[in-house]
Amino acid sequence: MACLKSQKLEIELLQQIFPKDHNRFQLLGCTLDDLLCRFIDGNGKHYDIQASITVTYPMTPPIWYSECDDAKLSEIMQELGNTQGEDNHLVLQVASLVRKLCDTHNVPLPDNMEKLTVPMKPQNDNDGDERAMELEIIRNAYEILILMLTQENDVHEKSDDDSMDSEKTSSKDEEVKQTLQQTLQKLNNQQDRQDQPQGLAAGSPNAVNRLMKELRLIYHSDTFKQNVFSLDLDDDSIYNWNVSLHSVDKDSRLYADMLKLKKIDGEGAIKLQFIFNDNYPSSPPFVRVVYPVIMGSFVLFGGAICMQLLTNSGWTSAYTIESLIIQISVALSQNDGRIIFDVSNRLLEKVYNLEYAQRNFQLAEKLHNKHGWSQLDRPES
Repeated sequence: MACLKSQKLEIELLQQIFPKDHNRFQLLGCTLDDLLCRFIDGNGKHYDIQASITVTYPMTPPIWYSECDDAKLSEIMQELGNTQGEDNHLVLQVASLVRKLCDTHNVPLPDNMEKLTVPMKPQNDNDGDERAMELEIIRNAYEILILMLTQENDVHEKSDDDSMDSEKTSSKDEEVKQTLQQTLQKLNNQQDRQDQPQGLAAGSPNAVNRLMKELRLIYHSDTFKQNVFSLDLDDDSIYNWNVSLHSVDKDSRLYADMLKLKKIDGEGAIKLQFIFNDNYPSSPPFVRVVYPVIMGSFVLFGGAICMQLLTNSGWTSAYTIESLIIQISVALSQNDGRIIFDVSNRLLEKVYNLEYAQRNFQLAEKLHNKHGWSQLDRPES
């Protein structure tokens, strides 16, 4: 919430300094997700430049790209993608972009460049009271979940069925209960910690409540108990899930590839990353393949999974994460996804990473939105 307020303030500042009729740098359009700007050199030539603001902003910088075939511009955009900390903020990114372009084309800097700083929030705002209310909602949701789990466990303890199957089920249910309680307790413990901005204390109540509900549903699902997939939270963040696919269609070539992979790494699992934001469940998660390298079947260069149901045009809040995981598994195996072996670690580090995945996903999504999605890209009814 605080990040969104800060981002809105930055956008307002940029719009004030660089209106659409500015003679040097024009902000043609800007939302919380995208920015379109235009630089005009000394000869009147236009350079249209775009930025995509990812779900991990401002922990990572915006992704800059342009259709202009200009080597120096490409170099500048690459430099902007390597910033860290406060320099990731949109207003500082634009300031750096304008300075570098003006220096490259030997034109004077626009007026008011000194005003391009990260805005400070008003001292009299009521974020503290709002945040306290949000945390109270989140704590209540946590307590309700724990109570529900305790009640479910009491039902299992009262069972008089002593059959072997019943004992196995009770044991598995107890294991599931403990796993979920441990996960939720980790999240709950982070409410008062400042070094974990992605824990329970950082999110919107709607997103956190829904994600906690999804965790509970998954831990009690048959697919999870049967080890079709497993999951854990990256750095105990409710917004960042690591999902491992252990089973796909046994008649697919991907299944044969996974058996070969198991001989190499001892596990043979396909590891996915799910990144959620404060708009979930209204907006979909970003999903990418982390390991191994997979080509084909909706997997883009860099590992991003590009399916219409993972875009705003195809997503609906009715989807559960369990059903999404299963559908991705089906799509990977039925549409001839293949594991690429013998890929060098250097190549992996350079192009098979989150930045490339997000950039390629956004570019592919724009193309699909312009030219349409094929039937294979649409979710099953």
